[in-house]
Amino acid sequence: MKKINNYEKILLLMLVVLVAIGAMPNVQPYNIISQFIYLALILIVILLVLNLFQRINVKLDDYFIIALVPYIIFGSFFRVLGDTGAIEPPIRYLFITPIIYVVTLSIAMILLLLTKGIAPKLNIHDWRVLFGGMGIVLCISVLVLLLSGMYRVEWVHPEVFLWSLGLGTGLILLIFGVSRFFGFSLMANKLNAIILWAHILNTISTLIGVNLFGYYSRGSPFMGIPLWTYLILPILWILDTKFKNSDTLRNFLKFTILYIGLTPAMRNILRLVLGV
Repeated sequence: MKKINNYEKILLLMLVVLVAIGAMPNVQPYNIISQFIYLALILIVILLVLNLFQRINVKLDDYFIIALVPYIIFGSFFRVLGDTGAIEPPIRYLFITPIIYVVTLSIAMILLLLTKGIAPKLNIHDWRVLFGGMGIVLCISVLVLLLSGMYRVEWVHPEVFLWSLGLGTGLILLIFGVSRFFGFSLMANKLNAIILWAHILNTISTLIGVNLFGYYSRGSPFMGIPLWTYLILPILWILDTKFKNSDTLRNFLKFTILYIGLTPAMRNILRLVLGV
């Protein structure tokens, strides 16, 4: 097994600490014991999923991570469906942490196995395209449920979609375009750009929620801006320069960083829109 160098040790330590914080349910009281419990659950799930990927010959590359983006968004939307408080027991229990993580992960894994098996029969050259497409269908389905009025919610602040997604997407497209023009490889990379986009959305939605709507954010110690925002570019640079020969580890860490940013971003935005 390859020996972990100092860069990897520092980065892994940062991820362990921040994932432990991010894994905490957003309720009081919480303590160090529950932090370790949630962290242990996350690590167990990670090991099981990586083992599954190895068994079914799924490579954790840039294209697969991008195909996972709709499923991260689906998980956030699914969580907001539970936040509405309109779902009655026993179904409501599916939205309790950490059960909701198991539910969304199970859905994603079932669809992964399904699409990987049927893509060749449908003459689809890259099964990841079908897999990502089904994730988009899941996201749209949850939005349709929320819009249908079935769960007694209203679109209280629809302008937040424009403020957050419009500003965040426009900014990252500008950064991506300028980076490609001037040959700045770090941000000319599509996956890196998507990761930065996720954390920009998280920052914008946090600032809007805290400053305009009176929300509280326990993960924003500096000027109301999430801690990860300050670390993204240095960490991505370390990953791309010091992990060149560790594709699986590098891409797994990138996926983790993407998840940490995109999950709260999409949940924040939809909760602000719905006023829940």
